[in-house]
Amino acid sequence: MNTTELINEIRKENTLYKYNNILENTIIPIKTKHKIKEAIEDLTKTVEVEDNYAERKKQMSDFLSGINKLYERKNWASVPEVIKKRKIRDYVDSLIHVTDEQRTEFKDTLCNLVEKKKLGKKKYVEYDKNKTKIMVIHLLVYNKDKKTYELKLDKSLINLK
Repeated sequence: MNTTELINEIRKENTLYKYNNILENTIIPIKTKHKIKEAIEDLTKTVEVEDNYAERKKQMSDFLSGINKLYERKNWASVPEVIKKRKIRDYVDSLIHVTDEQRTEFKDTLCNLVEKKKLGKKKYVEYDKNKTKIMVIHLLVYNKDKKTYELKLDKSLINLK
């Protein structure tokens, strides 16, 4: 087993005890063995640091996910803008009989209304805080004749500038 193969085997194994056993059973000059042992210890420290980073990253992600769930369980008027936009995009994506062009238009217009704080009222959006889901956006009206949705904006929403 040459040095490259040894290091590759060590990387696969991932424990210092196994690294040392592999090293002891290999015929390599003692100076090289010491260098490899040092490299193994450095590699082990790197793996531990990466594991800690991955674990902390997962914990942070879980924490933020929990916070998002708390915010999602509020009334529509109290849900943060970022979450409102995500919920609107999810709702529009779930619509059938809508072209991709219409989907994009609906998402852009509705998200713009959220940014302008014009879509915070119950009369525009029916939101189930227990299911954390938009049930109906009253501005999107289904036209039975055309078998498609249309965006109906009332006078208070038309001036978006």
